[in-house]
Amino acid sequence: MSAELPLERVQRWMLEVVTQPGSVRDALASPPARREIERERLPELILPSRTLSSEQRLGVYHDMYMLRMVEALEFDYPGVAKLLGHARFHRLVEGYVGAFPSRSYTLNRLGDHLPEYIASHGAMPRRALLADLARFELAITLAFDAARSATLSPEAILSVPAEAWAEARFRTIDALQLLRVDYPVDDYLQSIKDGGTRPPLRKATRWILVFRSELSVRRVALSKREWTMLEALHEGLTLPAAVDRMSAFRPRISETELFTWFREWTRMGLFSAIELAGS
Repeated sequence: MSAELPLERVQRWMLEVVTQPGSVRDALASPPARREIERERLPELILPSRTLSSEQRLGVYHDMYMLRMVEALEFDYPGVAKLLGHARFHRLVEGYVGAFPSRSYTLNRLGDHLPEYIASHGAMPRRALLADLARFELAITLAFDAARSATLSPEAILSVPAEAWAEARFRTIDALQLLRVDYPVDDYLQSIKDGGTRPPLRKATRWILVFRSELSVRRVALSKREWTMLEALHEGLTLPAAVDRMSAFRPRISETELFTWFREWTRMGLFSAIELAGS
């Protein structure tokens, strides 16, 4: 290595070259890389071998970086990868990583912006379907990675005084996600996991609950009524305010229906606490 090039500068150059999309030649010629070290000085930094030039040796690291990005995103988005096919998914990842490069020591959060990237990509075939599928798969990842919450017992609910319910707020567990999607992406993803026949991917609005129970993530299709009520509580509305949100539904929500929902939600462990006024 040339004594004229400080280690920090070489490290910045290597990072820029390895993470640039396109070919290694394009990466070497990119403005960020050239700001650190001119392309002509490559042989000073990486010596050729008996079989590979300096550029080819650098290309091994450059190509492996993108393959690692594809591998990481394919793990989190198997449905999107399956629907697009390998070649188109690889191109999607190249464009996405260029727009949202990894800035963390971990790749766990690499794909957090993929749904919005797909949604804003005008040329993407079946964009709305792919965006819904990506949102669903991200919700699964977020639920799996969320911090563990204590769960509310039926006894804790029964102990709330009747006069306190007017200001009561249910706190949902951290590992809970609610989605409204326009396509049956939950059925599609399940068919991939089961190796079964792919369901028709025609428009069909779904209201989906995603949550983690112990070490497994569960996905439950809800009715619009149940989903709307649960969303209101998830947003932090008081119980009366959440019930008021349901006033547009016909038939109106009944006490029996509400009791059935709460019994099921409590059984699934969706609540971590009840916040009462003044507590």
